[in-house]
Amino acid sequence: MKNQKKKSIKGIALIVWIITIIILLIVVGITIVVLIKSNKTLNNDIETSEEKELRGTRTLLEMYKNAENCETVDCTDETHLHIGDYVEGYLPDNMDAEVEVGKEETGYEEENGEKQKYEVEENMTWRVLGLSEDENHILLTSENPMRKTVIEDENPYLILQGAEAYIYCEDTLDKICSIYDNTELADEVRSIKIEDINRVLGVELGTDEDGNEIVYQKDESEKTNIDENGTLGEIYEYKEGDYAPENYVIDMAKKEGKTIVGITEKKVGDTIKGTAYYYDYYTNSQFNISQKAYDMLFQGTTGEENCSKAYWLASPSTTADSYVQYSVGFVGDNVVGDPSIYTGLEMFNSFGEWNAFSLAVRPVISLKSDVTEKEIRKAENQNPTVDEWTYINTEDMAEGTIEGEEGQIKVQLHDLIIP
Repeated sequence: MKNQKKKSIKGIALIVWIITIIILLIVVGITIVVLIKSNKTLNNDIETSEEKELRGTRTLLEMYKNAENCETVDCTDETHLHIGDYVEGYLPDNMDAEVEVGKEETGYEEENGEKQKYEVEENMTWRVLGLSEDENHILLTSENPMRKTVIEDENPYLILQGAEAYIYCEDTLDKICSIYDNTELADEVRSIKIEDINRVLGVELGTDEDGNEIVYQKDESEKTNIDENGTLGEIYEYKEGDYAPENYVIDMAKKEGKTIVGITEKKVGDTIKGTAYYYDYYTNSQFNISQKAYDMLFQGTTGEENCSKAYWLASPSTTADSYVQYSVGFVGDNVVGDPSIYTGLEMFNSFGEWNAFSLAVRPVISLKSDVTEKEIRKAENQNPTVDEWTYINTEDMAEGTIEGEEGQIKVQLHDLIIP
């Protein structure tokens, strides 16, 4: 009986020992698994940290060049930066910056004498416009145009008028856009120009085999002229009685006892070369740009939406044929679904006639070439909700003719033969 009890106790002890060993093995196994998982997690954290560091050192210029041969629609590669992509992180140095432009800069004066005013918009959304001409800078432009500071339902567009508009449009538009300057991130802040649009669309200016100045697409095997204006390169010689915007600005300044520098009076016998041209997107179906790029440049600029987003280009030009038209560039058209790019909207002509128009202002940021993702990043959401542009441009065109001799071409007396 005692032997049976001893055997029973030994059997129980053996079972307990085996169970204990099994439990220890399970605990050791769990510990090993936890350690392995922890080690993997640590390694993953280190890899993620290294990847983040790599992303932080990539410049936006490198990202743009990474995407040069990418043909993926709606590309999500975080190392790529395409025309039309949204970016985040750009803010001006002074969020309270504002600027005013008066009659001497725009040719237009409010009835109450107030100047046209612009202020920084806190929620401005930025998109990639492409490369600068020297290909060393990423260009950004705004999703929506800049809104002029207005009261209630007043027109938020910039009004340009007459001779002053033609002479000073580049400086005036650049001055307005300058409120978005950031000295650490941007080399230049200015208005958009027709050259910016040309680069996106692959349009260049040159000459054909006969030496005629033309506008064409650089990717075409043959240089087909897409200019619908037809006077590019034409020469006009001023005759007595003609008007010139330079003369008008100088004459009006003299009446006010002021001196104008930087521009020269035109005289009988002087010549001027035609620089104006325009082309439209749909007539030239060979244009090959992404939907993103198209929307960024043209959405809302056509007659279907009352040209609500049609905008100025800081690109003055002249049409020189039987008379001279002095123009300021713009993007937009009154034909539904037919966005056009013009170097000119006539502000003044050699008959002394003037016009006024109101269009939007669109800024361009030329980023420093070493700007990285740490400072400005590609937005994770490439379809963001942005403030809806609901302003309909119904401003009637103002027009008139100069009364008097202000602005007329003067005869060079020393060229006359006096008997």
